This record gives sequence, structure tokens and C-alpha cells, in this order.
Amino acid sequence: MTSLQISRTMQLAEPQIRSILESYGPSGMSILTKAQMDGSMKIIHQWQQKQKLQQQHPDVTASNNKHQTTNTQEQRTAAVLIPICAVNSIPSVLFTLRSSKVTTHKSEISFPGGHTDHTERLVESPEETALRETQEELSGIYYDEDGANNDENVKLYDYTDGINILGTLQCVPSLRGMPVTPVIGTLTYDLSCDDPKNLHHIFPGNKDEVERVFAMSVEELIQVETAEPLPRLGKGALGPVFPVTETKNNDEEEEDVVIGKIWGLTAIILRPVLKNILRPVFLDGKIDTRISAIRNAAL
Repeated sequence: MTSLQISRTMQLAEPQIRSILESYGPSGMSILTKAQMDGSMKIIHQWQQKQKLQQQHPDVTASNNKHQTTNTQEQRTAAVLIPICAVNSIPSVLFTLRSSKVTTHKSEISFPGGHTDHTERLVESPEETALRETQEELSGIYYDEDGANNDENVKLYDYTDGINILGTLQCVPSLRGMPVTPVIGTLTYDLSCDDPKNLHHIFPGNKDEVERVFAMSVEELIQVETAEPLPRLGKGALGPVFPVTETKNNDEEEEDVVIGKIWGLTAIILRPVLKNILRPVFLDGKIDTRISAIRNAAL
């Protein structure tokens, strides 16, 4: 494993994040308002009805069938990890830029996560799903059923002790109606780097699924937030959008280059987390001054 240092920023933040999560009770913090949930479920129902009609059409191909909603698919669940981290002691959130090779959501920005494994030997919890998918996506390592792997990338980050799960939020439906559980976690180690928008030296990523792993500071995410129409939340509804750029040198001049945007379900989950958890802890609370002192001492 690389010589990463324990993050004092995350050590200070974790008790406050836990306290906020516990304040919402056993049901967890809600992602959608009632109006947004009603609008979302209406759009999802319309989408599912359309898929069922397509299934009944004789010209539907086998390749299309695998993406359609069936009774089995409707019973599936998924989880994503919201990885809160410190990059050079700066409070940040980790994301993946999906590969153009994947069959769905090509080149989109998302949290690490995926479908829950349900086999005769294993029924995963949302937390277990989020941790497994995070390691697979960030490191590119897949474990067999006995937990063995032969990949050297596991040594770049300690996934066993390097992620602390702090709690879960209320489920939010995907566009296909699948319940997705957001899991809040912190990275134990400070991610020391020259460029937060490219963390390849720590998280090389699964080359078949992930083009790059990067981080954005909590402050930057709050500053760049905008909105655009998002039909899945209902007719005329607006959804949050977070543009993602990186600075590149071009003929000795710096310019901001667009990587993509955080939108859709990822942005829907991110916005209340920023508003209700990360901003109060890192920007509005007393912890902010202590983190600033840590950052200044590191310079």
C-alpha cells in the first residue's frame, strides 16, 4: 500500500456526520420530497408500462430484452457509496467517470455502486454492496467466492480499513423503479495528490467500467451547482446539476476544460447530502476552523 496518512479532517468530521444521520431516526434522511417522489413514481410507472408494451411486440430483439423491466428486475435492489474524503486535507467527495465501453450510462459521472448480490450463499446488505462495488470499480479487482484475488492494485489503497461506513439514507428509485440505497462513508486516509481531478495513482479504476476516479471539494460542488429540466421528477421539474471541469495548460496558458456533469440520480442524491450534511459540518460548523488549521499546517 502507498504511504498515505490517516486523515485528521475525516477523524474530526465523522462524529458530526454520524450525529446528523442519527438525528433523522431509523428511516434515514429522505432524498426526495413527497412531491418529487410522487412525480418520479409517475414517470417510472409510465416508463415501465412502455417497456411492458415493447415486450409484447414481436419485433423486440433479444439484445433489447435484457434491459427491459421484468418481474425479476423489479425485485432487484442496488446501493451506492457516497465517498466523503480529504484531498490534501480539503473536504471532498469522490466520483467515477464511467467508461464509454459500458452498455448503460456511458461516460457519465456517478458514485461507485451497483446491484446487490443475492445468491444461495450470500444475501448482501446495502453497506456490503456499496463496499464491494467501490473496491471493484476503484481498484479494478474482482474477488472470487472464496475472497481471493491476484491483483497488485489492492496494495494501492487499504479497502479493508480505509472506508468507514457511517450510515444509510432513504432509498430512492432508479428510472427503472429499482430501489437504490445511498450509503454514507468516509475514506480513512488523506488523498495526497497534485490533481484531485485524476487520482489514478491511488485508484486506477476498472478499465472496463471506469475511465477515471476523481474528487471535487465540498466548497466547489456548492459553488458550481445549477439546475436543468429533469422529467423523471415530474412534468416541468428541475433537477440539480454540477458541472465538472479541470484546469489544463495550453501554450503556457491555463484553461478550464469540461469533463462532464453530475446529473440525474447521482445529483439528486448529492444535493441533500451537501445541504444537510457536508455544508453544516465542513463550511458552517466549528469544525471548519480546525480543518483550516490542519490544512495550513500541511502547507
